[in-house]
Amino acid sequence: MPECTQESLRFPPVDGLSVRADFDGGAMSSDFGPVILRGVDQQIGLTERLAQAIND
Repeated sequence: MPECTQESLRFPPVDGLSVRADFDGGAMSSDFGPVILRGVDQQIGLTERLAQAIND
């Protein structure tokens, strides 16, 4: 069976704290869900692209 190594995802700091996701199944918190989504959105610009694509 091949071994897989997953990279950690790093997000912009929040209130001076580092935020990362490493998928190792350790201590988990749902409190950072919106923070993680914001970090991903800032990295890929999804909200901005959606806003440009929708005529209101």
